[in-house]
Amino acid sequence: MSMNGLLPVLAASAAIYFCLCSEWATLVDGQSGSGSAETPSSGWGSGAPGTSVGAPASIPLNASDSPPLVGSMPAVNGTPAAAVSSTSAAVGSSSIDPTSSRLRHQDILVHWDAAPPQSHNSIEYKVKVSIENRNPYAGVSKTDGWELGFTWDHDEFIWTCDGCEATTKPDCSNLVQIYGMGNISLAHTCDRNPILVDIDKNRNGSLTSPLLNPGGAIAELSLSIGKKMGDNIYPPSNFSIAARGFVCDVPRQSSSSSSSSSSSSSWTIACGPPALTAEDLEPSSVRQRRTCCVSFSAVFNRTLAPCRSCACSLTSRICTAPSSPCDPSSFSSSQPAMDAALGKSQKDYSIPSMSKNQEKGRCETGCGRQIHFHVGNVAEDRDGIGPDRGGWTLQVRIENFENSVVEDWMLAARFDRQVTDATAVSPSSSGSVNFTVTRRDLEEQFLAFFGKQGNEFLRQKGAITFEVDVNATMILAGMLGVPAEIIHPEKKLTENETYAVRADQKAFPTQVLFMGEECDVPHPMYVPSLPNHSPTPVTFSANRAATISFALLSSLIASLLHLP
Repeated sequence: MSMNGLLPVLAASAAIYFCLCSEWATLVDGQSGSGSAETPSSGWGSGAPGTSVGAPASIPLNASDSPPLVGSMPAVNGTPAAAVSSTSAAVGSSSIDPTSSRLRHQDILVHWDAAPPQSHNSIEYKVKVSIENRNPYAGVSKTDGWELGFTWDHDEFIWTCDGCEATTKPDCSNLVQIYGMGNISLAHTCDRNPILVDIDKNRNGSLTSPLLNPGGAIAELSLSIGKKMGDNIYPPSNFSIAARGFVCDVPRQSSSSSSSSSSSSSWTIACGPPALTAEDLEPSSVRQRRTCCVSFSAVFNRTLAPCRSCACSLTSRICTAPSSPCDPSSFSSSQPAMDAALGKSQKDYSIPSMSKNQEKGRCETGCGRQIHFHVGNVAEDRDGIGPDRGGWTLQVRIENFENSVVEDWMLAARFDRQVTDATAVSPSSSGSVNFTVTRRDLEEQFLAFFGKQGNEFLRQKGAITFEVDVNATMILAGMLGVPAEIIHPEKKLTENETYAVRADQKAFPTQVLFMGEECDVPHPMYVPSLPNHSPTPVTFSANRAATISFALLSSLIASLLHLP
């Protein structure tokens, strides 16, 4: 071939090569999460992890550095729960205006249902109060038990109290003068700012998760209220709940929370964690609020995805180089949950490489709890159903470093729907751990794990380990829309089916909550995957096409070099 004939071919091949290389780089860049930052995840696990602005190129910060802004409650036992975010329309059966500048999200609802007095001249009316925990992934423990406080604004007082008692019972002489009734001194409390506590010593102010025990998630009280003759019925103000540092919003008119109630005056008071300030949105503040971090490992990939340094606190001073500031882009120097889960096999694994500066900035996580997920026992022929259809075991370890016991512990992990549908607690753990699935209508769902009776406490300085099995045949059956038992063991799988049923990145959760609080999880680019497999399958193999073009280009150049 002459030089004039080769040059157009050479130019065309070079153009194809560089275009394909550019496209491939874009795909890889998108898969590794190194592009622009995603929208911060919502509360209650309604957002998948993304990336954060300002992350070092070598080890990006986790997406969860962007804090939850608003969120909606996941469905409970397959039924969509009422939305409880600042974007929701209603809470339960009430018609309250959910817009609130005080709350990050609404965990507890106080329903105040006042029955009409017997007559306009009556000086007494009845109130039914219910305190309802709406957080499916965390209860209120006995240690943090509810204490309902409020302020009377129109000289009301509590005649009688059923299901609770007031912590203070001051002198009622000032009300005796107002009402002109000497027997007011017999009232349960005349305190203008009463605080009511649970009288059930077994519950002691605790509220269970509505997932675990819907009945135990509600406390009900009955009050008899004294008021001045002719006065209207008003709700108290300045409500407080004293559980887990929550604050309460103002009372809002609502419909009665009881279908059998003849109440004509009802209010709902929402309580939850305080709303975030501009300062709270800073990454360092987000970490300061976290209590847990997550690490991953898998038998099919010997590179770990550890908890990162200062995942929960930038003030952690147990560091590789105490004089150096903590570098959140490095991996933590202490991984107890991962070490315990891997045991002797830990020597077969390694952490991703770090720069010298990152090595200097390695510190402990500062987290009170660490949670490790390990994909192991990948079976190629479990239950005799053919290669690549066996499934895998997910081993979970929760390590508690705090000096306090975690009552009614609950771990919620978000997986691909195909995985949640095929998950069951393994026989070795079925006696101590149970689970349930929420948000059945979404492509990603939460598996909520909790201890059975006798195993519901996570001891101080203690740990819990359990296993779940994922049945790949059930995943395949779900894909095909057929019963698992009719899948023929000799059926050849398509490429998509093979990808769907094998243990890979989808075997790990994309979001983890412990006791309702979001944990710091590894960035997607560090989640263990099968060798030579990118997290997002590419329909057009751009890297392969680029390789072919490069080979063609090399051949042409070689031909040029041998021209006469």
